Amino acid sequence: MAVKIQENSQEEQQSWLKSPIKVAGVKFAPLVIPAERRLQTLLAAFWICCIPLLTVSASILLVVLLFTDLRWISILYITWFMWDCKSPYRGGWK
Repeated sequence: MAVKIQENSQEEQQSWLKSPIKVAGVKFAPLVIPAERRLQTLLAAFWICCIPLLTVSASILLVVLLFTDLRWISILYITWFMWDCKSPYRGGWK
C-alpha cells in the first residue's frame, strides 16, 4: 500500500510538470518545455513589442531632425518616401 502512494505521488509530480500552469486566469506553458523553445517564444514576444516602439522612435527622430542642421536627411527621406509610396501598386522595383 505504501508503494502505491509513492507511485501516485511520482505520477502526480510528472503530470503537474506536463500540464499548463494557471495563474490569475492566465495559462502558462508546462515546465517540461525545452529552454530553446522558451527562448524562441521570449524573442518572438520581444520583437512584437519592438516593432511599434521602433516605428514611433523613428518618426520622432525624423521630426526632430527637421529642426536641426541635419534637416537635409529628413527632407531626403520624405522626398524618397513620397516618390516611392506607390511602388507596391506598380509592381515594385523591377
